[in-house]
Amino acid sequence: WLLGWNWADPLASVLIGLLVLYSSWALLKETVTVLMEGVPGHIDVDAVREAIHEVTGVCSVHDLHVWTVTSGLVALSAHVCTDSVHISPQVLNEIQQLLISLHRSLGFTALHVTHDLEEAYLLGEKIHVLIHGKLEQTGSREEVFLHPQTAGVARFLGLRNLFRARVLKRDEGGKTVAVGIWGKEVILPLDHCARPPAPGEEVLLFLRPEEVMILRPGKPVKESLRQNIFAGKVQRILDRGTHRWALFRPSGLEVSLEINLPNYVFRNLGLAEGQEIQVAMRRESFWVIPTK
Repeated sequence: WLLGWNWADPLASVLIGLLVLYSSWALLKETVTVLMEGVPGHIDVDAVREAIHEVTGVCSVHDLHVWTVTSGLVALSAHVCTDSVHISPQVLNEIQQLLISLHRSLGFTALHVTHDLEEAYLLGEKIHVLIHGKLEQTGSREEVFLHPQTAGVARFLGLRNLFRARVLKRDEGGKTVAVGIWGKEVILPLDHCARPPAPGEEVLLFLRPEEVMILRPGKPVKESLRQNIFAGKVQRILDRGTHRWALFRPSGLEVSLEINLPNYVFRNLGLAEGQEIQVAMRRESFWVIPTK
């Protein structure tokens, strides 16, 4: 007002300009950090290196690189040397737990290549299965391990309860499919098939060992189990420490079915080799895989 100016407008313009400059500087700084693969400000590289060094068996850490890929996405790579080619289970477990801890705290993307299925399930949020250089399946660990899409993936994962079967029919509503196996007709939900099979098509029927239930003599059977009951004999029992593994052969058939039993269930059943038993499976326990 001293010079006849409206001082509020210039002041507002200056404040807005300073705000824009501050915001632009922050954006420019972040952009330069991404382009130059700079270390994010919230990550202490020395602390990460020290955490890796503390793992038993690690003798040196080289080429530790932490960088910003995009806004909010951090990557980490390192060359870790151990004092022995043969890593003990204890050291391996420590390394796995360290990787999980680093991933959760830093939020970086990790690409882990392994032939160890247990390690893949423990560490992988998304799993890619490569066989002979070809990508066979991609999905969550539950999708890959519980619902293999091809026979190759199923065999690569070491799935043992794989049996050849034939599709008998599909219902008119398209919600279930009938599969013939071991002289029985098993009705399955269509969404338990890797892809919709055609009547007459030969398929593989997969059943996880822990999904097989041994029936107790004289006890009522649940409705969900009555359709798929098989009588047979226990061929072999092995003590795996955490559980019992049993091999079951259905009567009159040249096939064997693997069963995993918790130790307390095994003790309650009093199971023995050579014993005649009945087993049952819920239809939702099966998974249908195309042979080709």
